[in-house]
Amino acid sequence: MQKCATALHLHRNTIRYRLKSIEQLTGLSPFRLPELIHLYLALNSDSHPSNR
Repeated sequence: MQKCATALHLHRNTIRYRLKSIEQLTGLSPFRLPELIHLYLALNSDSHPSNR
């Protein structure tokens, strides 16, 4: 978490807050590997509107 915060020039609590927000919005936890993979694949799928 600290490496990510440093790379993004953010406080580590900000990273944690944003990840918790993702969990609330999607119902999937980025803190659990299987759910993180699901989120990753959903964001990188061809059906995602930003890839069109």
